[in-house]
This record gives sequence, C-alpha cells and structure tokens, in this order.
Amino acid sequence: MEFLKATILNGSRRDLVLSLPLQSSAGSTSQWVQEDEAITFELTLSDGSSGVVLNLYDHSIEPSDSFRLPNGNVRYVWKPKSRGRWTYECLFFNYFGIAELNVVYRDDTGELNVLEFEPLEVLSSKAKAQNVESMVMYLSSLGEDKLHSLFQTTKFSAGYREGLGTPVSYLERLEGSVEKVSHHIQQIIRKPISRLSPKPSIVQPHGDEQLDGSSISWLMDNLSVLEAVDSPRDAHLVYDENYYRASSLEVSSIREDTNLYENEVVYAAVLFMKQKTSEQMESYKGIANNIKNERSFPLGYVSFFSQISKLKAHLLGNQLNRCSALLEKLNHLQIILERNLPVKKVTIARPMLTAKAASNISYRVVFVEFIYWLECNKPDWSLYRSLMAITSIPKLFELYTYYRIEETLHDLMYRDNSTRWTVNGIGVSLHYEPTYWMKGNSRDGETEFVNSEGKRIDKEGIIVRRNITHKYSHRSPDYVIEVGSRDSGFKLIVLDAKYTYASKAFSYYLPDCTMKYVHGISLRDNGRAPVESMTILYPSEERSLDSFHTFEYSIEGPYSVVPALQCVGVALGDTRGQDALKLTLERLLHLSGVTLNLD
Repeated sequence: MEFLKATILNGSRRDLVLSLPLQSSAGSTSQWVQEDEAITFELTLSDGSSGVVLNLYDHSIEPSDSFRLPNGNVRYVWKPKSRGRWTYECLFFNYFGIAELNVVYRDDTGELNVLEFEPLEVLSSKAKAQNVESMVMYLSSLGEDKLHSLFQTTKFSAGYREGLGTPVSYLERLEGSVEKVSHHIQQIIRKPISRLSPKPSIVQPHGDEQLDGSSISWLMDNLSVLEAVDSPRDAHLVYDENYYRASSLEVSSIREDTNLYENEVVYAAVLFMKQKTSEQMESYKGIANNIKNERSFPLGYVSFFSQISKLKAHLLGNQLNRCSALLEKLNHLQIILERNLPVKKVTIARPMLTAKAASNISYRVVFVEFIYWLECNKPDWSLYRSLMAITSIPKLFELYTYYRIEETLHDLMYRDNSTRWTVNGIGVSLHYEPTYWMKGNSRDGETEFVNSEGKRIDKEGIIVRRNITHKYSHRSPDYVIEVGSRDSGFKLIVLDAKYTYASKAFSYYLPDCTMKYVHGISLRDNGRAPVESMTILYPSEERSLDSFHTFEYSIEGPYSVVPALQCVGVALGDTRGQDALKLTLERLLHLSGVTLNLD
C-alpha cells in the first residue's frame, strides 16, 4: 500500500513524520498540521513512472528531487523552498481547514494514474481564525430564509428540489397545526361524535335490575352464583318450585361510545404529527452530528470546525428546543385522547371526510390538518448539509463573497431575493460558477458564449492542442454579472474570489484569470470578447482597489480602459460596509452600460 510521507521541518514538531495512506471510501481525516509548519513530502513509485505531480488544493507541484532505490523503485521528494537557515516556505500558510492531496503520474505503459491520499486538517492561529468567525457571523445574520432563497442559485444547491420549504418554515407550520388541532380537540372532548351502546357489567343485585336475554344467558353459564331463598320476591330464578337468587349479575347499561371512525382519525392525526415532529428533531440532530468534534490541539491554534460549529449554533438556534416542546405538547394531547376519547384501533391513512365530521367544525379542522401533513413534502435540508460540508477557508470565502456581491447588487438595484434585474431596459443577471464549454463539446449546449482557448501547456511544459471533447474543456469563473440581451448584445463582468493576500492576488491571480477568462471566453457567433472587466476579490480589512491601469484609465478615472483589470479587498469583519466592493460593482456596471440612479 502506498503511503505519502510528510516530514515536518520546523517548530515544536520538527522531524515528526506523518504517513498518509490512500483515502478510504469514508474519507476520514485523522492527522493535522499547522499552517506555519514547513513540510517535505515523499512518495515511492515503481520504475518507469513519469510526469509525477503533487496536487494540494490550489497548487500543482513537481518533485524537487528524485532518486532510485536499491530495489529499482524511485522515490520522489517535494521539499519546500529555503528562506534562510532552518527557514522554509510554508505550503499551507494562509490556509485553514481540510486540504485534499493527490499525486498524478503516468506509469511505464503511459496510463495516467491518480492516487488520492487521506486529507490533512490544517490548523490556523486564533488571530487568523477570526476571519472565519467574521464570515460565519455574516452568513448567520442573513437568516435561513435569505440563505435558502439565494442558495438556489449557487453550485452548492445541487441537492435542492424546487417547491420544498425551509426547515424553519416547516417547523413553524407544524407548530401552528399543533396549536390549532389542540384547540379543536378540547372542543371535541366536550361534545364528541358518539353513539349510545349497551355495555355489559357485573353488578351486585338490589332487586330492581332489568334482566334481558344476555343477562339470562350469562346466568346460565354461571350457576355457581345462585343461592336458595325462601321468598319469591327475592328470587331471580324459579326451578322445580324452588327459589334462587344470584349473588352477582351481568346487566347491560346504555352508555356513550366514542369508538367511531371520526375519533380514530382524530387520534391518528395526533400520532402522525408526533411522527413528523420526531423526524424533524432527528434531522436537526443529524445535521449537528455531521460536524467534526474538536480534538485537542496546540495552544494558540484552532480547528476550522470549531468555527463552523458556531454557524451551526446560530442557524439551528433553539429549533431543537422547539421540537422538544412540540413533542411534549403532542404527548399530552395523546394522554387526553386516551382518557376522554378511547378508540380500539388507529390507522394512519388518508381519511375520508364523513358527513358527521364535515358538519362539525372542530372535526373538520382536524381532518383537514391531517390531510395536509399526509400530503406535505419534507423540508429541503440541502442548505444545512452544504453549509456544514464546507471544509476549508477558501471555500467559505467563496460562498461569503457571493452573498456579499448579491447583497451589494440588491442595494444598487433595489430588488430583494433575486439575481435578475432590469435597469432602464437593460437586463442584468448574477451567475455563480457558470460553465463555458469549448465549441463542439457534447456539453456545449449552444449557449451565447464559448471557451475559445486552443492550446495549453502539459505537465512536461510542452505546448499542446486542447481536446474539445474532454470533460475539463471549459472555463468556469466564480461569479459573472451578465449585462444585455440577445437583441442588444452581451457583456460580461467577471469576478473571482481568492483567499490570498494583496500582492499574490495582483501578481499571480490577476494575470492568470485574465488569460483564462478575458481572452478565453468569446461570443459564439462572431468571436468578439464579451468580458469587459476582470476583478480578483481577496480578503482585506483595509479599503483597497488596485487597478492594473493608471488612475486616469482605471475604473475610477475618466478614461476607463476596457477590459478593466483590478484587484479589490473584501472586508470580513465589521468594516465590510466600508470596503470598495460597492464602488467597484457600481463602476463596472456603469462601464458595461448600466446607469444606476443612486440618489
């Protein structure tokens, strides 16, 4: 079995060796590193392997060294760059959360192989963990309904099913139903639908009992209760001129009987609501249990999941307590029914509204509520599952930035809970990770835009043609604001979120994304480049808008260049309203022909 060996080169854990096995189907994570630890990776492969590359979240790294072992295998080494004596580049610096690792290589037959190794959990300093807490608090402040409505437009909504409500709205509806049913059950108990039925009982006779056929039949089966008496007035039975009196008798009395279909339905409604409440509670508990338990880590370092747990606490809030209170109320209703409205059987099935139930408002309400819950869809839990499945700070920043963009566009164009607007006849729409395929790809779909790149550099550094049929023959920026229509023509405002620092955003990501998106996305019909701006968004508490162009030709200047290229810092904390995101989006929209009335 292949192991990826990770050796720590600095800090208190210097020389510690971690052995990372191939990832199991469970995808467990048991080992961790600190973001400021420098690490050497080693992997042994068979002779004849080539094109070996280690992929770590945002990095594809070629081996820094390799050497042949006595058994003929080759050991590949990835060593960090030295920054002085005992000082090395930290690969996971500025990263926080789960880091996935794989090695790609070609064997001696030329076949491509991918080895997926057990992920590492990267710990961050408490100071940097504040960034996660700030983003979590912001997402929590949006509330479930807001998150849910916006969530439908994002890539995270793969499990979303149209028409299903949020868990909170589902719980609120359940609480309302229980309150309504509880009120009407009190009315039903005061005057239930019932019938008068004879009910046999064993009594001590006093001489005034009315004996019927069933009483005589019972007496004939229980002759041992007969005693001889002298007076015919005291006798219940005369036999062979002898008088007999029964010490006990079965007599029938007319009583109110509630064992009717309508009352069975009332009982079934309460039991079914108990079932729905229990399911809701178990779902909440399941979401909570999906979050990793925090282990013991070095002083000064925290786990990503301890911060995500705060998002869970804010979103779930007191909903588990509300479910418990609801179950307690339904249990009390069940006891009341057992005492005051006894029935012999209960069947949970769609009820038929009988004439008696239809003419009684309380029964009618219970029937209607029962039918509603029998037909009601389950709530959509995909929002919770996807939010809790976020395992790293880059992914969290990506989602956070989307909501910030969407919120800012709402402020600029005055329309809530939408990602499409019309401003002075011009269409504006926000898209999360749209995919632009190469022309001719089976997934192309004949959209307005295509990925027009024709060449790429392979692992050996050779320029080769791109394969139009490949599943990766596309470009997919994080966010695109589409402006215009088929009649007036389209313009694209492209933005990409990178959890990095200002200098790397400007020197590495801006040129990289400019090549990918500004020059790599074209209009299908005429080949024109529709991308009018490329913006890298990175975290920064300082107001920063760094244009590639001089001020005069930037988006803030009088002669804005198209395409406009810039990097913008996005605030994560309380200063988020003071960053340059709103100014940037307003200027980019203006550059693309959208004039906003900001008075």
